[in-house]
Amino acid sequence: MKTVGVKALVQEVLDTLPSPYSEHVTDDVLFAIETNPLWRRRYDSLCDALGKAVVNQWCGQWTGYALGKKGQTPVLSRKNSLSERYSLLDTDVQVRDRPPTEQEATETMAAYYRDNKDRLSVAVRGQREEIIAWIMEGIPVEEAFALALQNRPRRVEGEQRP
Repeated sequence: MKTVGVKALVQEVLDTLPSPYSEHVTDDVLFAIETNPLWRRRYDSLCDALGKAVVNQWCGQWTGYALGKKGQTPVLSRKNSLSERYSLLDTDVQVRDRPPTEQEATETMAAYYRDNKDRLSVAVRGQREEIIAWIMEGIPVEEAFALALQNRPRRVEGEQRP
């Protein structure tokens, strides 16, 4: 999974923040990264590898997944200067009692693909492992497919489509 470094950084930062967390926790995470030299170097390295927009988006995504929340309302950043905006984590997400096994995730992914392949981009074929990993993390199958499409590799000019 390409964003595993972002996930690790977010979890490390969350472990240091006081709880209960506010709906502005994504802003708090980014501010903590910005003000801690070690975390900032890791953040900058991730931005070099993935792009700043991807890292910032995934800071919010992984924060939400870690807390079982989903962002619904975008707001301007109050504390951090790493991102211009973030989503308030104000909506509880249904969490399963246990994460699905790899076999269950594979079956879920396959069934969703089979039922929706006429409306899915062929680009998802190359994202199989990431989709399964996301489903195993508890991300709903529809969202796992959407995330795979957002993070698909860019096609190089002149490259043939699969």
